Amino acid sequence: MTFWWNLCPRPIGSSRCSSSNWILDSGCSYHICSNKEWFDTYEKEDGGEVMMGDGSMCKVKGDGTIKVKIHDGAVRMLGMVRHIPKLSKNLISLGTLDKNDYSFKANGGKLIISKGSLVIMKGEVQPNYLYRLCGTTITSGVAVSTSKDSDNEIQLWHLRLGHMSERGMQQLHSRKLLKSVQSCKLEFCRFCTMGKQSNIAFKQQNKEERSTGVLDYIHTDVWGPSRLNQRVELAIS
Repeated sequence: MTFWWNLCPRPIGSSRCSSSNWILDSGCSYHICSNKEWFDTYEKEDGGEVMMGDGSMCKVKGDGTIKVKIHDGAVRMLGMVRHIPKLSKNLISLGTLDKNDYSFKANGGKLIISKGSLVIMKGEVQPNYLYRLCGTTITSGVAVSTSKDSDNEIQLWHLRLGHMSERGMQQLHSRKLLKSVQSCKLEFCRFCTMGKQSNIAFKQQNKEERSTGVLDYIHTDVWGPSRLNQRVELAIS
């Protein structure tokens, strides 16, 4: 298998893109990464060769999936990423995204990739006129972030799951269902303390007054008494 990647000349005096960045490229056929440690899943195989713009060939060592954490903290999965160690840049193929029903639009130095009304990722133009992804790579299933960011992820999952208990979150974490969470140690949540109440059974008394059929005997206290001073104004014409 051979596919093309068109190299565009870099303007004189422009800055170089770091090998740790992702470039949003419309000239490559597939997603390409040069760093093997970035792959979340990896399969070593003979994937053919890449023909560069100058006619030289680069070997594809394998392919897999890579996770990236975008500008808003959401995690996106890049599938079928080719591993090419000799390539100096990591590329996200806009053509591949377009084939999978994603749309993209560039304006004012910003490149927005979306699917329907959902923004998938963003890019910013660099001095060399390439669009760099706004986000970071997640290596070995663990986001490169501070401990504060990790604590925020735990609290976010706690809220997403309807204020689930710490024990319940530990069970989900053991099944690897909580993404980017290292520990399920929760901070004090006042909403849990105020909102969660234990059920107390009614005492067995006044058995003679208990109903025998559905809706035969109902006690309700849904509202009242009202402490508002009611005021009625009449308009006389």
